[in-house]
Amino acid sequence: MAQFEKLVVWQKAQDFAIAVEMGTRGMRTDAASQLRRSAASIPDNIAEGSERGTSAQFAHFLGISNGSCAEAQSQLRRAHACGYLDRDAFLDLIDAAQQIGWMIAAPRRRWTT
Repeated sequence: MAQFEKLVVWQKAQDFAIAVEMGTRGMRTDAASQLRRSAASIPDNIAEGSERGTSAQFAHFLGISNGSCAEAQSQLRRAHACGYLDRDAFLDLIDAAQQIGWMIAAPRRRWTT
């Protein structure tokens, strides 16, 4: 098992990316593709940063991951407003994204101050 797989934030971000992938299967739009990419970017950057070897590098990749998380939240709001996601799916996904964002922000603040 790789070290990043032990991180709860990576596990939650991976689950979120999978939920977005599954929840957007019926959406045949460029918006769905972009949402999937931003969601997948969250765990991918956590994984890459955790394997870089220094806290500063990890913090850098957490910053990228946090940006992708904010991007996914913006895209989720747009998808819901356009009627691509029902209310329950939207609320579940946005809640998960917000929790992941908070989890990313805490260690990042510690390493960059």
